[in-house]
Amino acid sequence: MKKHLKYFAVLLITVFAVSCDSNDDNSRNDNSSNDSSEYISYKIDGGETVFANDISWAGPIPINEGGLGTELWVVGNLANGGIIKISGDVCAPGVYTTATHHFGIDGPFGGVYAVGGDTPANTMSFNLTNHGNLGEYIDMTFSGTYTNQTGTHTLNGTVHVIRNH
Repeated sequence: MKKHLKYFAVLLITVFAVSCDSNDDNSRNDNSSNDSSEYISYKIDGGETVFANDISWAGPIPINEGGLGTELWVVGNLANGGIIKISGDVCAPGVYTTATHHFGIDGPFGGVYAVGGDTPANTMSFNLTNHGNLGEYIDMTFSGTYTNQTGTHTLNGTVHVIRNH
């Protein structure tokens, strides 16, 4: 009888150990970009913060001849099916505006770029603090005002994404 109890105890411990793993808390462990470790967030006129956690592109943009160029491109997919895209002519850390280096942003609020003849002019500033290597973070904040068909608005946000291109 003791032999059967020992066998049953070992079997029970083995089944328990095999059926439980470190991912039983339903957390994601697939290195996808749809988690809180990377995001684009923005706020219009001090309203609710909107997040894009599903980052489809982060890094230099592709060029026609193949390879990657020197322009920055960050694209995030929003929960409502829209996108937010931030782009600029350079990838080096620094402070840029819609008037310099063709930095701009496009999202559900429309496009905010330096467009000739805009009155008042869009005055967005982009502070690129880090442009890591592939697999490292791109960090940026952006803020300023823009004008669209509904008036002049403030736009503030943060980019904290893992470079994937």
